[in-house]
Amino acid sequence: NEETTVSAKDLIGEVLRRSRDVCLTLARFPTTCALAYHADYRKNGGGCDLDMRQLAVYAALFAWRDRRSREDDESVGYVMPRALLLRIARGTPTTVRGLLALARGEAPLVAKHSAEIVDIIGRAVAVGAPPVLPPSASEEAAAAAAAAAEAAASRGGEGGGAVTEGGSETQKLATVAVPEERPAAVAVAAAASAANR
Repeated sequence: NEETTVSAKDLIGEVLRRSRDVCLTLARFPTTCALAYHADYRKNGGGCDLDMRQLAVYAALFAWRDRRSREDDESVGYVMPRALLLRIARGTPTTVRGLLALARGEAPLVAKHSAEIVDIIGRAVAVGAPPVLPPSASEEAAAAAAAAAEAAASRGGEGGGAVTEGGSETQKLATVAVPEERPAAVAVAAAASAANR
């Protein structure tokens, strides 16, 4: 019986040691960029139907959710699930009561910070557009072509595409005009494209 008691104490001690180790680990949050909200928004599948004003609300709430999850050491899904974030962005409630009606008790932190969230929604609606817009398809193509041209140039021109009368195909694609309305988005897309290689 004494042998059983000793091994039970050892097991309890081991559980306590492991529990302490788990409690001492810190959560590591992924770094986000200005367009992280858009990547999250696109994960909604068929639910990507927000207008610019609603997208501004989505971006603002995405930033709030990220900040709050870091401050409270909680997951973003606990702070505000993606489905709720999308529902709030679509509804754009202007009162705490309206927000709580949309939230339906799904996220305790949304209820706790409801006045702050309604203020964030109001400011986002007033701005009317997200702080950074994702690049359009033509801007993404231009950024990809520029990245390809830069990669070909860094390789010394070897294998840089089909050569035509006016230069390589990559060089021609790299000269596509990019509208100046969203240069930051194009730069972010080019950096992301280069990082994915």
